[in-house]
Amino acid sequence: MCKHSHITHFFVSVCDTCEEFELKFSQGNLGVVITVDLITLLTNKGKSLKNTPEVGKFFQAINAFLNTREEKEAEVIIHTENPHLLGEFDKKVDDKLLKLIPDGSLYNEIYERFIYDKNHVVFNVTLRKVQTQPSTNEFCTKVSVNKGIVDPTHAQMKRLFESKSGTTSKGSGGKTLPQFFSGRVLEVPARSERTNDKVPFQESYKIQAKPAKNTNRLPKTQTSARLQEQIRIWWEDDNLPHYISAFTKQPGGGFILLGVREDTDSSNKSTGWFRCQGPVFDEQARKTVEGEILRRVKNDMLWSGGFREDVVQVNFCPVENGEEGECVVEVAVNQYPDLSFFDKDGPRSYKLNGNKPSPYGFEEWRKLMSATTTEEKDSKQQTKAKKREGLKE
Repeated sequence: MCKHSHITHFFVSVCDTCEEFELKFSQGNLGVVITVDLITLLTNKGKSLKNTPEVGKFFQAINAFLNTREEKEAEVIIHTENPHLLGEFDKKVDDKLLKLIPDGSLYNEIYERFIYDKNHVVFNVTLRKVQTQPSTNEFCTKVSVNKGIVDPTHAQMKRLFESKSGTTSKGSGGKTLPQFFSGRVLEVPARSERTNDKVPFQESYKIQAKPAKNTNRLPKTQTSARLQEQIRIWWEDDNLPHYISAFTKQPGGGFILLGVREDTDSSNKSTGWFRCQGPVFDEQARKTVEGEILRRVKNDMLWSGGFREDVVQVNFCPVENGEEGECVVEVAVNQYPDLSFFDKDGPRSYKLNGNKPSPYGFEEWRKLMSATTTEEKDSKQQTKAKKREGLKE
């Protein structure tokens, strides 16, 4: 283990040796500790990674160190009772660790781990150059692909920030919201005859479907509770705000269809078609659903250029020959001129406060992104100017 005073150490006391490390490092002013216990990180005999505070602290420590903007080293001390689990540990953390590198450096240019003794593994992080873009632990926004939505890369966020950062929006942009069904009646056979009630569309980067979930565990007399549970399922379990944040980034926006399920065959494999499975809402229920979804869009998401009323619209599309009040809920999303985030606190990015990870506020993170893009634009302009001067000579 390196004993140079310029190295920051993160670890937590799990055993007597851990405590000795902590005492040794604190006396040498080498840094503060975050405990990472390998047994705690892994469960089911190493098959899956727990979403625990320890896991969060591990990634926060790496993220914060990558944001020091200095050429230096850090070490995370990992306690383990079984070093043979390291292979499983690597499988669970490597993809995320790679995503934390903002400038495209290779994994082995930044990270290295080695066994220190039978109970301790050292995870080393080395910065050989100053990172030009802040590392972000979680962007809390999504981008669209045909199969659904995915996390953006640092390069994609940088490009989005360059094109959108600094823009503000006031009032309506005058654009018509996209509508897939446009509120028209869906021509579907009666429920008892539903053998061919397939909806003629395919999911893509701008159209996604979610079924109406069964809320029968709640008594029918609890109409309000059942309704709120359905809204909660769409918002939290089906990640409605994640899809909204993705669709706001693309020209033409997109649609989320609530009450449409994927069709499957007798072996539960997808047929590639979709079927109506619309909820039954009376007029009052529709008003409640629309109002609650729009309230959450406005208050539970972060709109960096200010919320706009014309970004999201909720439509109800009746199902012909269905039950009375049966409908598909269409959430139509317009392109937004700035950046939207599915978490109202915005991206999660960390810095070193002393030697402890501390979260950036949104405006602080945004300024770092703005400074980075401005610096790079200025650098490119200076390079072009030098080339022009060279040609003149």
